[in-house]
Amino acid sequence: MLNNHQILQKMMRHAYGTVPFYQHLMDGDVVAESMEIDDLPIVDKECMVKSGDSMLSSRYIGKYIGKQLSWTRTSGSSGILHEIYWDDEDERKSLKSLWLLRKKYYGISPRQKLCYFFPSDIAVEKYMEKERVLAVSRSVLYDGSMEETYQKIKQFHPEWMILQPSIALLLCHLAEKYGIWNNLRYIEFTGEYLELPLRHRVEAVFGCRTANQYGTKEVNSIAYECPEGNMHVMSDNVYLETAGENVCVTSLRNYAMPFVRYQLDDRGKISRGVACACGRCGDILTLSAGRSDDFIKLADGGVMHAYALMQIVHSINYQYDGCIMQYQIIQADYDYFVFKLVLAEDDSEEEMKDILPQLIARGVDERMNEDCVTDVQFEEDIFPEERTGKCRIFRTEIA
Repeated sequence: MLNNHQILQKMMRHAYGTVPFYQHLMDGDVVAESMEIDDLPIVDKECMVKSGDSMLSSRYIGKYIGKQLSWTRTSGSSGILHEIYWDDEDERKSLKSLWLLRKKYYGISPRQKLCYFFPSDIAVEKYMEKERVLAVSRSVLYDGSMEETYQKIKQFHPEWMILQPSIALLLCHLAEKYGIWNNLRYIEFTGEYLELPLRHRVEAVFGCRTANQYGTKEVNSIAYECPEGNMHVMSDNVYLETAGENVCVTSLRNYAMPFVRYQLDDRGKISRGVACACGRCGDILTLSAGRSDDFIKLADGGVMHAYALMQIVHSINYQYDGCIMQYQIIQADYDYFVFKLVLAEDDSEEEMKDILPQLIARGVDERMNEDCVTDVQFEEDIFPEERTGKCRIFRTEIA
């Protein structure tokens, strides 16, 4: 059986031997048997997104053409959208360690009823219920049906949930109004930086255990929190390092679309070989900043989830084949929104500059249920904030 270093070497050779994107980076050089990970270049998401299908391994083109690969898209919470492909068997192997730790630490297994929220451009249905899983479209965050959704979740009686912290906060409001259900044992936070006060509130309202799970759709789980509060690197699934202050990940499982020295938007530090009181010994990740989107502020004092406006961009990208490469939304006033867009460089770019302002203005009016002013600005790049090193997808300037 190969050890983790040998698995890393195997992935490096596979990526640079079969993936056009990486072959181009090396200008035809072959990755030597003895080459180490530090000898390879670091790549960021924008560079990979612009590469298109050249990220696919040539060994999986047949499965790609035959639609035998699993497809998903990143949520766009970093402001850059990306299509991801996985071989089903590789994805199962990728998730094995996470399931083992869920069981070990919190007694959670696939046999227990789960509820989670999914991007609304993945399917038309608002709810997808199958066996022991209830999947809820994030469209309910802005279409006025959150109370209905909460009642449906209560009737389903999930034993555990996977939630973004901002969605968990909305559910807290509803739980205080309508009460909670029996048998909820565990909530797993993912997708956004978890602030401690929010966590404490969720635990107090729902009366269950919680844990933080850090990952991306590109590589699946990167680090998972034990009961001692440490984020253990999933070393069977990824090789993790830092480039400056930024987290940099290499998948050990995704052979269809390899990610090697993939720089993420998050900042953090890695402590190597830590012996934890939970009984696990290995690398521990400490994130110093993560995704934390504001809520849209309403004139009547209420709030709305930022996903209401983010979904406008997601829907346009779904309709027009990923024409928007990167975006940022700014609420300048209660009824004034600025959309900054970076478009794909192709023959339709000028045409889209005429179409997009109309589509976005219509979408904003529909979701905000009133006439709003939208200012669509086309940019060459959208840069991360200096303080956090991240591109905040949404922010409000209303105090």
